[in-house]
Amino acid sequence: MPEGYADPKNRNKRYPALYMHDGNNLFDARLSFQGVDWGVDEAVERLVKLKKMNEIIVVGIYNTEARLDEYAPMRDEKRGGGGLGSDYARFVVEELKPFIDENFRTLADAQNTAVGGSSLGGLMSLYMGLEYPDVFSGMFVISPALYWDNYSIIPWAMSKGFDNSRNRLWMDMGLLEGRTALRSSRMLDAEIRKNYPDFKNYKYREFKDAQHNEAAWRARMHLALAFMYGI
Repeated sequence: MPEGYADPKNRNKRYPALYMHDGNNLFDARLSFQGVDWGVDEAVERLVKLKKMNEIIVVGIYNTEARLDEYAPMRDEKRGGGGLGSDYARFVVEELKPFIDENFRTLADAQNTAVGGSSLGGLMSLYMGLEYPDVFSGMFVISPALYWDNYSIIPWAMSKGFDNSRNRLWMDMGLLEGRTALRSSRMLDAEIRKNYPDFKNYKYREFKDAQHNEAAWRARMHLALAFMYGI
């Protein structure tokens, strides 16, 4: 929550909202999968104090034992998971977001709403942003598992398309995350640049010494936030 959210003088102020998957890994190392959190709250607070972004509300969506199925809209028989991503996306869009908008002072329109995550959470963020462009304009696609189901998300994304008036996309990958993951992110980047050369609300970055873990995402989250919300 923004630092001054509860201040009576801000009672009429509303904020952009960022919905993030794997919410248990975002704010508190004691809850995180590997004992290291993303430090999203700290990154936001630091950028706000430096006047590099405005305040936002971050909604961390705790994952479940069904994460492997819920974080992929398509089934991957080889990896034995996925297929419930569309149901999870509908839950966020039709149940969670309306609840948040009703109970917190959000700017509820798509231009002020983003979705983000890493790995399969990155895959889901790309899917949700393109499947529901009237709900989410911003997409944080961090170390995404684009190789899932034989890269099927890539042609699907190309069919949905990217437009400066409704999409804003940050995508990244660490060079130590494996050849398959790196190849898949480069494939999508190449397709976007080839098919949507006028899409300027887009940034793709690779990080030399970054592995596939919370510590790596913590180290660069501020860059993604500055791109998406920079002032």
